[in-house]
Amino acid sequence: MSRLQRFCALAAASCLIGCGTKSSNPSGADVLRECRDTYAHLSSYSGVTTCTTKMIYQDAPIQLTSSATINFARPAKLRVDGTIMGGQGHFAIVTEGSGTWITDIDGISWKKTKDAETAIATMTGVSGSAATTIPAILTGSPWGDPFVLVLNSKVDSDTISGRAVWRITGSTTGSSATLWIDRDSHLLAKMVTKMDMSKLMGSLPLPRDPKNSEVQKEVGEMAKRMGGYEVTEINSDIVVNHPIPDSTFSRSWKPTH
Repeated sequence: MSRLQRFCALAAASCLIGCGTKSSNPSGADVLRECRDTYAHLSSYSGVTTCTTKMIYQDAPIQLTSSATINFARPAKLRVDGTIMGGQGHFAIVTEGSGTWITDIDGISWKKTKDAETAIATMTGVSGSAATTIPAILTGSPWGDPFVLVLNSKVDSDTISGRAVWRITGSTTGSSATLWIDRDSHLLAKMVTKMDMSKLMGSLPLPRDPKNSEVQKEVGEMAKRMGGYEVTEINSDIVVNHPIPDSTFSRSWKPTH
């Protein structure tokens, strides 16, 4: 993993650690509850998440894109086919009867992992969060759950491409998140996460691992010199409650990138 990928993985992890409603004046809790309940009652979901990551890296502004095609069928079938941030390769996640599997960044070599949450966490950094938010909501994974970032927040009316949405914003030390939730479908349309890495790293201790102490020190010092880090996630091409062939969740199935 490159220095840039390590930094992005740390930034995404730090942020994570750190729905429409019938009412015309809903609370944040109302909107989030209905959004979460809508996802929980879907029999299936297919869609594309496209992410744009903006940051300062070695004193230069950088913008990277990534995407993931997500297929999910209840109770627990998940497939994510995505691009590595910056176009450096492809990856896949598959959860089916025999367990959860992820590919290396060559998109070819499969390895078994503990569960869907572990797979989502593993691919968060390199995917620029494209493999994180929607899979986390659908599988009930605490890692990547966007709703915890905006609890007890103010709700405003907004529009995205002419569609009415609820906009909810919340913040913690060194980071903030804004969610746009479609008022008709109650699904997440857009999410923007912003981080001030110098403040964030000052409030969170680095994990201690003797095997990677030099890497952690390097990433920590790099992060402290960083300014803003922003990720915009757009969810599109969404289809729900439709039949998805079982072959989609097979490791032998090859998607068209």
